[in-house]
Amino acid sequence: MFLNQIKKQWESPGVYTRPSGSESTLFNVDKDLLGIMEVPKVDGPVVALASSSVIPPDAEDFLKAEDRKEEMALRRAHQADAWAIRASTTAFFLPGLLCSG
Repeated sequence: MFLNQIKKQWESPGVYTRPSGSESTLFNVDKDLLGIMEVPKVDGPVVALASSSVIPPDAEDFLKAEDRKEEMALRRAHQADAWAIRASTTAFFLPGLLCSG
């Protein structure tokens, strides 16, 4: 079911967010699934036809000091949440692995 959802997202790439590398580092993902989650290669002529992004590549350079502080606080909170999810997932599966062996 998860695999079908990913394939559905690739059929209409403008609608969904692009997968990042955190899916493979935060979660134990099968290698077949990692291959499907990779962003496909795009030819040069296709890239030339695409419009450039409105967002500057280094958006942090244009942030005010208050915005930078908020951005860093959000990053820290997101990272803490990711670690909490990873720890709780490990705590959930580890006893089953230790008892079954």
